[in-house]
Amino acid sequence: MENLITKLQEEVGLTSEQAQNAVECMKKYMLENDMVPDWDDFFRAKAQKMTDKAKETYAHVSEKVSENSKEWTEKINDFTEKSSTAIDELSDKAAEKIKDLRNKAADFIADKD
Repeated sequence: MENLITKLQEEVGLTSEQAQNAVECMKKYMLENDMVPDWDDFFRAKAQKMTDKAKETYAHVSEKVSENSKEWTEKINDFTEKSSTAIDELSDKAAEKIKDLRNKAADFIADKD
């Protein structure tokens, strides 16, 4: 209630006493005319706004995770491909070295005979 009184003072230019009287007049009018707020509707609307905001936030976060996930997957796939290529090249070089060593050993043995 203090917020409403302050708002009336700041926005409408009422004095503190005038703002308090205006609020009391409004309360009295509502009670005399059976104007009781429907708190169920009020809280239902608030809950719906919160639910909508939570869904919106979840969708936004999910989208960002999905975007980053794709980027990371691409990086991992690229790394895997480069690693596989490097391993194949090392394997080929090792096979060549073994073949050269085997030929040198065979030539060495042949020269001794």
